[in-house]
Amino acid sequence: MKLKKKGSSQIDWIMGFLFFIMIVLIFISYATYISRTQQPYETPLKSQLIDISKSVEEQITWTAYRIPLTIDSAYTLTNYPLSIEYEINQKTKNSTYILDKTGNILSTEVDIDESKIYWTSNIHEGKNTFYLFYITDSELNESANTTKNDFITDNTTIANTHISTEFDNFSITLLIFNSIQFLNGGIILNTSNAPLIINNTIKTTATYPKNTTVRLFRNSTHIRIHTNAPDNFILHLNNYLTRFYVDGSSYIFNGSNNFSGIVDYADLYNNTGISVIGTDMNISINDTGATRDIHIFNETDFEIYLHTGSYANMLNQSATYPDPNILIGLPEELSGIREDKISELEDLYYDELAQKLQINDLGVLVRIENPEP
Repeated sequence: MKLKKKGSSQIDWIMGFLFFIMIVLIFISYATYISRTQQPYETPLKSQLIDISKSVEEQITWTAYRIPLTIDSAYTLTNYPLSIEYEINQKTKNSTYILDKTGNILSTEVDIDESKIYWTSNIHEGKNTFYLFYITDSELNESANTTKNDFITDNTTIANTHISTEFDNFSITLLIFNSIQFLNGGIILNTSNAPLIINNTIKTTATYPKNTTVRLFRNSTHIRIHTNAPDNFILHLNNYLTRFYVDGSSYIFNGSNNFSGIVDYADLYNNTGISVIGTDMNISINDTGATRDIHIFNETDFEIYLHTGSYANMLNQSATYPDPNILIGLPEELSGIREDKISELEDLYYDELAQKLQINDLGVLVRIENPEP
């Protein structure tokens, strides 16, 4: 056993005694303070300090809400377009985004006109958790979500990471996926004027004057077509597609295998494939030799989905159409520090700061810090 030196023991004793004396002095000081007569300026000073504290808090904090979103899926989906209906005002728009279950920000688009919030994500089988997060009255000049836009557009084209499309007055003239041009004659939309192409974060839309819209989604091979009134559509497809799967059966294109009926999907494929997905669609599939034609009759909404491999890669998408069920939970109220507001207060002269904090006839030094974690 290592013995202490004599000097070390003496220092320990002295330090212990000093600590005891400090405790006694603190107790005497506190007893004197609570027993003394209250000074006349003490109450108004405390009141003003409380008011200043509240004023500073109002200036540098904001209220946020976090709402759990739950998707209980029976299927695995890749880069699936998701949306919820939720009203967000203009002041809150730029501070609204979707978080994954670990709190990472996902690319988010807020459509105030539609009262919808859009994002894309992989969905696994079972319970999937997301959060809608927004800050009330943030008045941010730009979105807090700065994820790079996935789209390349001009007056006639929309392209994302996976697919490229071109439009004219009447149709989609080009549809390329996996370096394959799927169209031979285009997708006829029964329109008569050029579309307006609007590029957003999650969805980019080609809108025709008769209110037919074609939407592509970020990092996705889903294309959704909508028209306000029932209409007829024709997909003239490349004869690269050698098989089709519809109504639970697979067929080889041989010049005579055709189909017509009411179905929720039809898939044409070779090593890659293209599907039309909807609800109780009245369709026919015809083999002309040069083209494979899909006619869709009297429809307002359907989806085109491009995929690798056979029709099996389409079945989960069809089963989930038009959207998985998203359960919206109760909001949790949070509060946080606005670093931009701290910087604004730091830049003010005393008179401006006093006016901002509503400090009257009181000389104070206000120091606001946001220490690094």
